[in-house]
Amino acid sequence: ECVARAKEALEVAEQAGNEMLRVETTLLIGLKHLCYGELKEAKVFLDDVVTTARRLNHKAALMGGVTWRSCLHFFQTEYDAAVETATEGRRLASELRDGFLMLTSLFFIGLSQGNQGKMSASLKTLHEAMDIAKRNGDLFWYPRLPNCIGWIYRELHDFEAAQQHNDDGIEIARRHHVLEAEANSLINRGIDCIRTG
Repeated sequence: ECVARAKEALEVAEQAGNEMLRVETTLLIGLKHLCYGELKEAKVFLDDVVTTARRLNHKAALMGGVTWRSCLHFFQTEYDAAVETATEGRRLASELRDGFLMLTSLFFIGLSQGNQGKMSASLKTLHEAMDIAKRNGDLFWYPRLPNCIGWIYRELHDFEAAQQHNDDGIEIARRHHVLEAEANSLINRGIDCIRTG
């Protein structure tokens, strides 16, 4: 039903000639495609959002567009582009005081830095995100961050730190009933156990 309503909203915005409403609706449609793994479709919509929002100086839509476009870059292993677009998203999220997209940007910056082999930068970014998420009472990103930090420590062969962060991730995810984060932490913890025999 959300898809049908979004299409209706898009039609109304186009009939009214309201570009700001059109770009906001296009962002939601692009995000739907991204979340469903429909990356070709997501790219078309998100690129349109970024281009149009930049032209209109619609900062809120631009913030969403570049942040979610960074996620798409990350999914396609385009880590330089992911860091660049997420950094712009972070700046806009700070300016517009959007805590959720600030954490989203930091998440994709940190993971991209890790995949680039920039481990110190990645840990700094992910710890910053963890501190902000904890301070803000965020329950979406906060449970997901410990296993990411554990992954970086495992890559650095600091297995004790990796185990501690994965254990923390399991505990935080269970406390807040976030099954995806719990599963990721358990998988990482299983890798820790296999490594130690």
